[in-house]
Amino acid sequence: MAYEVTRNDPLQLVDVRYFDCVSVEQRGAAMDETLAILRDTGIRRIAIDYDQARLRDDPVATMSAFATRIATNAQLRQCHIAFIGKAGHQFNITIETLSSARGYGARRFFDRGSALAWLQAQPLAAEVSAPAARARAGSNALR
Repeated sequence: MAYEVTRNDPLQLVDVRYFDCVSVEQRGAAMDETLAILRDTGIRRIAIDYDQARLRDDPVATMSAFATRIATNAQLRQCHIAFIGKAGHQFNITIETLSSARGYGARRFFDRGSALAWLQAQPLAAEVSAPAARARAGSNALR
């Protein structure tokens, strides 16, 4: 297994760490474990750490399907998500670009401390509004 998903109760976050060469299939399995924790706890902060990982170059169709899956997941859309990797780390540009275009939001960090500090500054689950509610509020402000 090239990943580990843990619940960090003191920080109220799900910590996903990848190791070695990681495929989209493994990222999907890690996502399933993360979603189970989100369902059971109501946590809405996720740290996704690629610092010790290399991402496999999966077929574009596979990456596109995964990007759609993460971007359309209602639980993830309610979360604050930090990607962590070394300076110059490419993460997975294809998935990041496709998922961002589909409305998935996450922030990149090149050190774990900054990512965790940012996540800690974000509201807890009860304070996070659904994306649709935020969009309605924004559209009302333009009228």
